[in-house]
Amino acid sequence: MNEKILLSLSTSEALVLYEWLAREEPSQHASGAEQRVLWDIEAQLESELPMLFDADYQDQVARARNDIEGSSPLLPD
Repeated sequence: MNEKILLSLSTSEALVLYEWLAREEPSQHASGAEQRVLWDIEAQLESELPMLFDADYQDQVARARNDIEGSSPLLPD
């Protein structure tokens, strides 16, 4: 299967997801393929988030979490 699936994330969503992936230890319950996919997603997010190296990165993550927690859940079209 070489077809691509594109996902759309807000910057806040991407920051929160990246932060979670970056701090998670490899799961004992994840297969090698699952872990590889998670690492690949983390790497893709890292390349799209230049603010990862900003001095106020943790503040940006906190704001992103607040943005998401305060927003309505997305419903499928």
